[in-house]
Amino acid sequence: MKRRPENFVRSIDHFRGIAVLFIVAGHSLPIAGLPIDTFAKQVLANLVLGGTILFMFISGYLFHHRFQGGFRYGQFLLSKFKNVVSPYLILSIVPIGWAILHADPMSGGMFLPKGEGFYQEYLRPVLLYLATGRVLITYWFIPFSVLVYLMAPLHRKFLTQSGKVQAGWIVLASVLALYVQRPLENIDPLQSLAYFMPSYLIGMVASQQREWILGKFRGREFWILLPVVGLAILEAWQRNGYGNYHKPAFDFGLIDLMFFQKTALCFFFMVFLDRFESVHSRVVGFFAETSFALFFIHPYVLWICEIHGVRYADAHASLVYPLVVGAIIGASMVPILLVKFAMGKRSRYVVGW
Repeated sequence: MKRRPENFVRSIDHFRGIAVLFIVAGHSLPIAGLPIDTFAKQVLANLVLGGTILFMFISGYLFHHRFQGGFRYGQFLLSKFKNVVSPYLILSIVPIGWAILHADPMSGGMFLPKGEGFYQEYLRPVLLYLATGRVLITYWFIPFSVLVYLMAPLHRKFLTQSGKVQAGWIVLASVLALYVQRPLENIDPLQSLAYFMPSYLIGMVASQQREWILGKFRGREFWILLPVVGLAILEAWQRNGYGNYHKPAFDFGLIDLMFFQKTALCFFFMVFLDRFESVHSRVVGFFAETSFALFFIHPYVLWICEIHGVRYADAHASLVYPLVVGAIIGASMVPILLVKFAMGKRSRYVVGW
């Protein structure tokens, strides 16, 4: 059994496992062929989608929790390169090569050659794909995460500020996030950074003020689900639709209710899962341990399904949807476990675990 560090927080580890399931479930909706054609289904989709905010909250929480004592910036960046950037670069090779060879016109032809020669036909598209993460469905998360990692000294400074100063920065960051919202096709790392930064800051403060938050909400956490569900309903009514809010950064848009909904959901899980701090769930723990690998590999499964036109389309798609999610997870775990078996500890440099 893997040895856990002394300051290991099982509830947050389990939260990480649940967060990756939210992300896979959200990405599985098109493959399941589930028509989001009723108000109730729109509400359900709003509850499932937007899981990246959960991931960012957890990342901020763990940044404070792990580095509230000593912190070495160089060692921190090296660790992130090995465990995050290295798998990203390796796993991007095949889809980038495929996109270049097939002259994929995605994003309005942004990645197509603008002329002849090695630079225009190969090097420029590769650099653009890597810089934007427009490789597979979740890979946009890595370029902006690198920006978050580079800002670690500022985050350390943030944690030394008074509660009022921290609250002020979170409010300012949230106002900016609500204005810029998520980028079109998720291909602008700077806009993603602006949108998700408050979730990261809130996660850090949640770790710093863990005991106070648990003291206030322990036994009352189910009340937090009222605004979560209420906001999902309001979003379906507001947009007559569902999903995340994407737009050009400087255009005005609707109020991003997903931001508030998923932020509230973060606090629900933080408090609720604390009930089971002493309970070890092998299943949830396994998903937590393999979360980054599943994050990296499940887009491959979705990509292969897309290439071959695999899509379930039936009147019973709602009932089949959980099975589709399970099938995508199962298909993703096969290469993850094979690489782990073949490479041992070094597998984290390839698949993130």
